[in-house]
Amino acid sequence: MSAGVTEVLILGDLTDAKDRHPSSLVNRLYDEVRALASEFRVIILCGNHDFLHVSEPFFRFIDGARAEFIFEVAETRLSIGAALLVPALSRWDFAVPAVDYLMTHATFSGAAAENGQLLSGVNSAVLDGFAGSVISGDVHVPQRMLGGRIEYVGAPYHVRFGDVFEPRVMLVGDDGNRSNLYFPAPRKRVLRISRLEDLDDEVASEGDYVRVQCAMRRADLVGWRDYREEIKRVAVERGWVYFGAEPLLTDDLVGGTPARTGAVVGESAESLVEEYARRHKVSRGYADVGLRLLLRED
Repeated sequence: MSAGVTEVLILGDLTDAKDRHPSSLVNRLYDEVRALASEFRVIILCGNHDFLHVSEPFFRFIDGARAEFIFEVAETRLSIGAALLVPALSRWDFAVPAVDYLMTHATFSGAAAENGQLLSGVNSAVLDGFAGSVISGDVHVPQRMLGGRIEYVGAPYHVRFGDVFEPRVMLVGDDGNRSNLYFPAPRKRVLRISRLEDLDDEVASEGDYVRVQCAMRRADLVGWRDYREEIKRVAVERGWVYFGAEPLLTDDLVGGTPARTGAVVGESAESLVEEYARRHKVSRGYADVGLRLLLRED
């Protein structure tokens, strides 16, 4: 962390699993937050992935452990100026006070998702008359909206397989100027190959999370089990964290692109399950089971 930093703000979604976390992750996260809070003021906004029920956010226990966990709208004073803190799912029925910054976890309509799709959400009209700057979490891709009035910090690491944005942390100076900080983190990569040797050309680094898609003929599926084991062997040798392989059948060309068996072209299994879960309001637990079934290797 750069010298002169006074506060560290985490704008929501400490994790993705809502109420379901292994003890090793919870203990490490708690220890890391306490260590960070021994040097800086740490403020954590509640994100929509930090709870199953908004009245009981999972990480609320961190509040008071030298850190502040914000699960209700609150005004505070930062070293860079006055700020209003607005956590996830807040009702935007309040008048935004005359503060320098609005720090929030929200999707404003018109923000772009990882695939470029424009998202719907909070109407930016709620900012009418607000002269300060909005810095937000929630959307993973770093970006600016409304002529720079709204800026999404973005995620400090890749969240989904196939993400191509550059992860970052934002540094806001006392003069209001912003710069980017980059920290080592594994990338989530989807590697598309037509033969095993193509893995030699991939740029995945040791520690990256890797899922492999293989273009092949339907007639060659008889050898898929052995082929998949070879892919796994190469992945392990390279130090990649292997998340499985799947065939893309060249017999069923769709617009010149190999079609995945039983799937939509260009969409990962993870994104398909996530989209289905959102559309049908499936609980996180059922979505996780569906993803494990879809990706399991016999």
